[in-house]
Amino acid sequence: KYFIVLDGLALWFRQTLPLKLSRHVWKYFLGRELCWADLAFYNADLYEGLRAMVNDAKWMTDSEFVEVYPCRFQVEVGGELRELCPGGKKKKKYTALKNRK
Repeated sequence: KYFIVLDGLALWFRQTLPLKLSRHVWKYFLGRELCWADLAFYNADLYEGLRAMVNDAKWMTDSEFVEVYPCRFQVEVGGELRELCPGGKKKKKYTALKNRK
């Protein structure tokens, strides 16, 4: 809301706003739909890694996928592993990727 007011004032007074925002932020401001490919403009390495993981999930068996991508519901924060849900170390995420089309 405030960004729109600030942008409107800049247009009114014919001033430029030197804002360097990511593609997905501009699309959000313009009311356009965000898509999976917008992640590539924000973090190309993360996008490529997730794209490869999803593509591999299509042809790998469950045991092969778990061996290559040991996914769990846990995340490392500040060098410490934290569970995203109770029992997250034991829950496997690969079946969710396997069932996506």
